[in-house]
Amino acid sequence: MNFKELINDTKIKIEKRFKEYYKNEETSPFLKEALDELLRMNSGGKCIRGTLIRMGYMASGNNDDKYLDLAMAYELFETSILIHDDIIDESSLRRDKTTIHEKYKEKYKKDDKTDNFNHKLNNISNSMALCIGDYGLFESIKIINNYNNKELLDEFIHIAQNTSKGEMLDIIIPFQEEFFDVKELEKEILNIYELKTACYSILGPYRLGLLLGNMTIDEMNKPLIKIGIAFQIKDDILGIYGNNIGKTTTDIEEYKQTLLYSYAKEQDKDNLKKNYGKKNKEEEIKKLFENTKSLEKAELRMKKLFKEAKEELEDIDLNNDSKELLLELLDYLENRKK
Repeated sequence: MNFKELINDTKIKIEKRFKEYYKNEETSPFLKEALDELLRMNSGGKCIRGTLIRMGYMASGNNDDKYLDLAMAYELFETSILIHDDIIDESSLRRDKTTIHEKYKEKYKKDDKTDNFNHKLNNISNSMALCIGDYGLFESIKIINNYNNKELLDEFIHIAQNTSKGEMLDIIIPFQEEFFDVKELEKEILNIYELKTACYSILGPYRLGLLLGNMTIDEMNKPLIKIGIAFQIKDDILGIYGNNIGKTTTDIEEYKQTLLYSYAKEQDKDNLKKNYGKKNKEEEIKKLFENTKSLEKAELRMKKLFKEAKEELEDIDLNNDSKELLLELLDYLENRKK
């Protein structure tokens, strides 16, 4: 199978396995509704991370379905932290579906609203979503623990902790930059990229698959981190210049910190600060990124990272099929449109 066939096959297998594994047998209608929301949000993902677990397991010389519960757990972990992320970002859409906290707001909204009711509704909607995300995270740990493999569980916890660190930085850095100014901004942004994207989306799941197959290849770490950082740069560019936003606010309105922003700050800080974070300023910011050559610089850095990663992967002692799948993954991430 090539990478696209593999990702489609893995997605079908994970969704089927999850339906077999997860039964919502709660008798309380409130708990049943809450866990149904977790099930609703857990479908429709791209399944890149679950596929990377399978690829790592295959690279260790295995071709059975032992990876499947691990991949299912990781996809559930992803859903769970995205539920938290949606509250942080105040997003109303995820995977083209209404987010959980917004679903609760819609369910209980009243025409004769009072400030007290609105405050409480907002609070319980966010709180329920947080608890549902927590439940999904604990369930994913439970599934991984069933492998009775301490090294595997330790690696997963390490990934989860790094992801949490990246999220902390992703929250505090935009605030610091908007109101106080951040020194060494590019360094902090790259730190976010490595912790929140590279470790969680690329390196972490592949390493988990290798570990499940009783294998480690430390030489893989460097190129997979580079792929992850390049993947995030591509995501940032698509978030501004693509048509894949899928949410009610933009990266610009959210004051999201990216390499594009960092490069533009070096060239035209005043105009950047004047327009960034404001509504209906997307076109001004796009032009600013283009005029300061920030877009060009970000694209060049992304291409350089993908190129270096490709060269490094080609030099690693790995079976040809596994190496080819990784190179196809790299091509898929570099050339995606959404």
